[in-house]
Amino acid sequence: MRRDPLGRGWLSWFGAVPVVPAGDSFPWPRRSDGRPLAHVLQLDLEAERRNHRAARFDLTGLPGDGLLQFFHDLETYGEPGDANSLAWQVRWLPKAEDHASSFALAAAPDDLEPGCRAELMPLNTEVFATARSPLDLPDDLPDDVQERYGRVFDWLNEYPYARNTLSRSDDRNPLTPWQDGYEPLAPVSRAGGHGFVEENPDYREHLEQALPLAPGDSHVLLLELNPDQLGAPSDWFHGVRPVQVWIRASDLARRDFHEVWAQIRTDA
Repeated sequence: MRRDPLGRGWLSWFGAVPVVPAGDSFPWPRRSDGRPLAHVLQLDLEAERRNHRAARFDLTGLPGDGLLQFFHDLETYGEPGDANSLAWQVRWLPKAEDHASSFALAAAPDDLEPGCRAELMPLNTEVFATARSPLDLPDDLPDDVQERYGRVFDWLNEYPYARNTLSRSDDRNPLTPWQDGYEPLAPVSRAGGHGFVEENPDYREHLEQALPLAPGDSHVLLLELNPDQLGAPSDWFHGVRPVQVWIRASDLARRDFHEVWAQIRTDA
């Protein structure tokens, strides 16, 4: 089953044609050296809010309507020295009154590299309960506690596959983490909550330098994308590494997506 080409009800992933407000001039995002960014994600927030139920989706803090788009050069790691590279961009296109005709397909630049536009695929956005990676647990916990936590962690990552109404039946695991022969599915991409990638002090330090916080503010995991889950080309993100996109809680509350920080987690 395929939804309409503007991606309503679907995640537009790995370069599918993005849309822009009809009649507006909306230039394709480019890196500081002029190279056009790859269109990585386009998410219909209203459809995802219905898909995951409003009460759950609203926990992410994301807007409940419009389109969320993510562009990246597929290369820049997200280190402090990348601040002026313009190597990624997140933009929110609010919903107009006439949603069906308020967006038009964006014209890609002639110098956009091959492989930066592909097909539409559904997203298992994680808006359910999340937990920190088992690798973040203290080393001195008893083995049985570590094991139980690991099974619950796997189950939490499985849960969206079963609950996502856009998910295909063959995406789901016939076994649970408590059954013999269980093999974990690929961790789902998510919006908000804890990432499936363990905490790394070096990446945290880079984030704090890139997005300094005022007293009382905090960093929010806006998106964590697992390219391996959705079949990304093998040369994307340095070998389909997870990509984390962070935002200040204060900026998210204001719907200001101009200052976000993207990190390619090459340690995962």
